[in-house]
Amino acid sequence: HALNNGFTRLKGCRDYLHGEVVGFCNLVQLELENKERELKKLIRFYKKVHLPTTLDDIGLGGISEKELNVVLKCAFSPSETMGNLAVPVSPNQVKKALERFR
Repeated sequence: HALNNGFTRLKGCRDYLHGEVVGFCNLVQLELENKERELKKLIRFYKKVHLPTTLDDIGLGGISEKELNVVLKCAFSPSETMGNLAVPVSPNQVKKALERFR
């Protein structure tokens, strides 16, 4: 939810359902955890049921570096849950993971 909470600070993402954005964030989490098999399986399922699999699918295909920094600042704030992931990640790792979904 930490990444979702960051995304929802951006205007482009506000037209999408909470579950759609959180579902997309699940893909990013699997990428961060290097769970390629599960990621591919979930992407196939999401496409089958028409759920978002790219940044463009949640209105953020043109996200700027400045906007991404807003998202990451929120996601990594002390009150957020980014630290609850199975593996510790940095903002730069999240940026890199997001590149897969452009």
